[in-house]
Amino acid sequence: MTNTDVVLQPYHSIVTQGEYRRAFPNARRFVYVNPTSIDPWRLDRAAVKPPLLDIDDEWSLPRLDLTTTEGWRTAIDEAAWALASGPEQIHGVFIDDIDRVSAATAHAFVAGLQEALGWSPELFVNRGFHAWAGLTLGAVLIEDVRGGRVAEDDPDGLSRWVSETVIPALVGVRTNGAAVHRIEYLDTSARHDHPEDQLAPGLFDSTWITAPRSLNQWPAQLKKNKDETN
Repeated sequence: MTNTDVVLQPYHSIVTQGEYRRAFPNARRFVYVNPTSIDPWRLDRAAVKPPLLDIDDEWSLPRLDLTTTEGWRTAIDEAAWALASGPEQIHGVFIDDIDRVSAATAHAFVAGLQEALGWSPELFVNRGFHAWAGLTLGAVLIEDVRGGRVAEDDPDGLSRWVSETVIPALVGVRTNGAAVHRIEYLDTSARHDHPEDQLAPGLFDSTWITAPRSLNQWPAQLKKNKDETN
């Protein structure tokens, strides 16, 4: 596959066994990290538990307290572990949930990760429009443009958010050569107030509007979901 961005979790066998480059030789290869959380599997096995804010019920994720030295160090260390296969295997890092942190925190995380790695991975980010300026982005993901910043029962505010924040951000990164991908989930597909509908299709390089909420599914299950949708 060419002109394709592939994102895998760091514990996927293709990543851990050093097969990412062989499996997707012509795609841009990214490894997922989330600076605001620690994977529950990794947390259970940590010798020293990092400081947490809470457990995110929607995603079942322990949220790190990034205001503490220990929480910040954990975020950097977990991301460095995720990208340990290095630039021979992967092109970059997919950073999730940067809309949950300030622009300064997002930029500091990228700088800290680059320092820990000793190389600069290409950046693929999810939302976090406020933090895009000052980052050199290879790709961005639009996963429900509301994020946590606009109430679902405020259509006027949502319309302003899309026109004043989202569209200028997308136009800006496209001008700089970044790919723009869109994803919506099955459990929200019945809505008739998708803010993304205000966005011109030409802004997106790819669109997936029937994604299952859990993306950790094998191809047979994805095919089943597609057949049921059709």
